[in-house]
Amino acid sequence: MTTFRFYGRERQLESLHRVRERAAETSAQFTLISGRRRIGKTHLIREHLRRESSREMPGIYLAGSVMPESMLAEEYCCVLAQKLDMQIPIVKDLAEFFRMVATIAETRPMTLVVDEFQDLTKVSESLTSKLRGIWDIARERSKLHLILSGSMNTMINKIFRDSHEPLFGRIDQEIRLRPFKTTEVEAVFRTYSPGFKNEDLLAFYAFTGGIPKYMGWLIEADLLEADAMMEGIVSEDLGFLNEGNAVLQNEFAGSWINCFNLLLSIAIGRHTWGELAGLNPENSLGQHLKRLEEDFNIVGRLQPLLAKPGSRNARYEITDLFFRFWFRFIHANRRWLVYDDPSRIAEKIKAGYPTYSGYVLEQWFAERLREMQLFDQVGPWWQAGKGQDPAEIDIVAVKSPDIAGKEALATEVKRQRKAFHAHDFLNKVSLLERKTLSGFLIKPICLTTEDMTLSLPEIESRVLARNMA
Repeated sequence: MTTFRFYGRERQLESLHRVRERAAETSAQFTLISGRRRIGKTHLIREHLRRESSREMPGIYLAGSVMPESMLAEEYCCVLAQKLDMQIPIVKDLAEFFRMVATIAETRPMTLVVDEFQDLTKVSESLTSKLRGIWDIARERSKLHLILSGSMNTMINKIFRDSHEPLFGRIDQEIRLRPFKTTEVEAVFRTYSPGFKNEDLLAFYAFTGGIPKYMGWLIEADLLEADAMMEGIVSEDLGFLNEGNAVLQNEFAGSWINCFNLLLSIAIGRHTWGELAGLNPENSLGQHLKRLEEDFNIVGRLQPLLAKPGSRNARYEITDLFFRFWFRFIHANRRWLVYDDPSRIAEKIKAGYPTYSGYVLEQWFAERLREMQLFDQVGPWWQAGKGQDPAEIDIVAVKSPDIAGKEALATEVKRQRKAFHAHDFLNKVSLLERKTLSGFLIKPICLTTEDMTLSLPEIESRVLARNMA
């Protein structure tokens, strides 16, 4: 079986290295590693410890767990004693354990990691208050790099970002992990599938959204061709079927049903505030949308590029590719799981994929352009007001004025070039120029699946002549 090896995150590893050095040379340092479930927090931590742990500054990894506090504290003491190769007293209190670690680190530098720290706050409600006092003393005395990680954003926000909570303001650095960029997804796929077809790369991106764990599931199951992915993704051996529910329950805890219903409403075609408010209590809609958009990056509020903030011509979309796929194909066809016939879901995926993947391809190119860091704004443009002919351009990318003056790309995305109608597209580009980008040099481009791995100069070589018929 193929093993999915740790990949990327070099910038985060370098950051952890620098903070470790500061802890060893000056004073104690406090790092928080956050991010959604499956994003690779534990792999990052273990890779850091693998590279950096030494006899002079050992790294100790502890996993959060919900069990009686005395048992958990005793377990942690045993791990600490083994890693440090020294006798230490067994304590029955988590706060006393951290106090003991801080004291030892006054003369023996170390890195201490507690993964899924939020679980410890369930075991000991007073832990964060006590830990603040311990840390405030240890900061100047100890040579400790304390790394805490957590995947329940609701609790992580409360513990570390709420100004009324004890640990607010104690973090020296936060590393918030996000899905892999398109360049990283391509590099990973190329590693395990040399000579790949772009259609297979697109499917890999569509079903995983750049989430490392999901990428690993497909790689380790040797599902690297589009058709094989569609058939294998419904296997109970993989985790895709219940993953949507699991992530939402993990991240949103008591409010997960409200967030689930809101995502479901968007998934079935309700995209405006008015449509969503009709199905959700008005006084909580804004709160839930804000969390889904700003805290979790699952939903995006889209408006035409360069529209004024607060524009009424806005719509809400599920922008997280995994959730968009899961609601579209897995949840919508869940009845076949009741009948123990997941192969019917695979049939639905195959039937709907050609249309669905067109949206994914648009997201691929939009992200690709953002990653180039040459554009101030990248997004769709449309007009649909009263008395206006409906018109939409998939991607408009406005270059930074200090790089190229007033210049923009207008991009139509098609899975196949034969579906592109140059005359109709160029008419929309002319409308964009009149309505929004007057005075700009607009380069019209059609991008297809075969262009997925192109560089910017190669993309710009696709520019169409504005006088094309």
